[in-house]
Amino acid sequence: MADTRAPDLLRFGVDTLHTSHQDALMAMGLLHDMVSTGAYDPIPQKPGRVA
Repeated sequence: MADTRAPDLLRFGVDTLHTSHQDALMAMGLLHDMVSTGAYDPIPQKPGRVA
């Protein structure tokens, strides 16, 4: 479970029975890569037309 807090904080709640240390490190590495390369854009896209 993830939660965001202004201005730039992310909090994660993980199930310790099913999440290993390796899983958490891999998730943080992927998140770091997404943010540092710009693959994640925090600005919401404008809504499109509804048909």
